Amino acid sequence: MSETMTKVAKKKIAASLIDKYHDGESFIVDDCHKMSDLCGYHFTNVRKQKHRMISVDCPAESYSGTWSWNKSINGYDESKNIMQAMRSAIKKGSFGQHVKTVCVMCGDNQTLSVDHKNTPFSEIANSYISSHGNPDVKNISGFGWVLSNENHFIEYHDAVADYQTLCRSCNSKKGAKSP
Repeated sequence: MSETMTKVAKKKIAASLIDKYHDGESFIVDDCHKMSDLCGYHFTNVRKQKHRMISVDCPAESYSGTWSWNKSINGYDESKNIMQAMRSAIKKGSFGQHVKTVCVMCGDNQTLSVDHKNTPFSEIANSYISSHGNPDVKNISGFGWVLSNENHFIEYHDAVADYQTLCRSCNSKKGAKSP
């Protein structure tokens, strides 16, 4: 895809790709690659959810789930880029090492995720920024925003964070994640 293509043009193409599929249907490989190019991330799978919602598998972000293709195409502002980089970094610390066995709320053992139990991620990240300033970030094509010095934030986060395992349903009931 052309780097000079307008956001409006990219959104039209993305919408038409999504509209080709029925709810729950996975994209063919070529369309998966096109959506990856439009969003600026490498997806190994794209599936239409309903309406124009998609879910993706994005290994570089260690992410599987609903994806905002509109936000990806629009681009994020600096504060969102920083938050994205900080969220990505914690996967290399204790957050990424948390063992998920069963949802602590309902007992389900499917679609499990790690949740910040007592101190929300946004509070930890904002506290870090307040005491250390905005960390330097860089964009790595196909991976997204990363911290230039992620070890410092990982250590800070690991010292404060505690976790619980929740299924996707219970996590969404708990409340929306902060940016």
